[in-house]
Amino acid sequence: MLEATFAEVSQTGLAGLSVDRVAARAGVSKATIYRRWPSKAALVIDAWRGATEVIDVPDTGSLRSDLEAMDRLYAEKMNHEEFLRLLPEFVAARQHDAELDRLFTAFVADASAPVVAVVQRAIDRGEVSQSIDPVLAAEVITGPVFYSMLMHGHFVDPVRMGQLLDLALNGLLGAGR
Repeated sequence: MLEATFAEVSQTGLAGLSVDRVAARAGVSKATIYRRWPSKAALVIDAWRGATEVIDVPDTGSLRSDLEAMDRLYAEKMNHEEFLRLLPEFVAARQHDAELDRLFTAFVADASAPVVAVVQRAIDRGEVSQSIDPVLAAEVITGPVFYSMLMHGHFVDPVRMGQLLDLALNGLLGAGR
């Protein structure tokens, strides 16, 4: 059902998604879908989660190396046409749908949890100051990636990602000193 949902939303977009067509594509009844998912928003977010699986958190012993490894893993999971096309639709739709906003917020928190974990591990190792908020650090690190996907329609290439990591890890004031 989730594969059918992702396939359907990939074809029609969020606005055109029909639970009837998802049910037909999956070979189940509409009631079967609504027994598992209380709303179309819940169904769509679960399908989105399935298509963008959370990655395993690498542990290379270095924050920079962990982030580079994660970037490669995320690029494999998220650098496909459907994800890049649908991301702006999700961002726009959540502004007008409280349930979708709540579910998408939880999805983003889950998706950023591996980055938060890597930063926390670097803090625990003493590689990063204890005064750093790992959630805020994860936002600084992942923000440019999502900006690129939303504004440019593509995932950040490895060279650009290295430059972004340099800037995030060195800070604006420390860069070039």
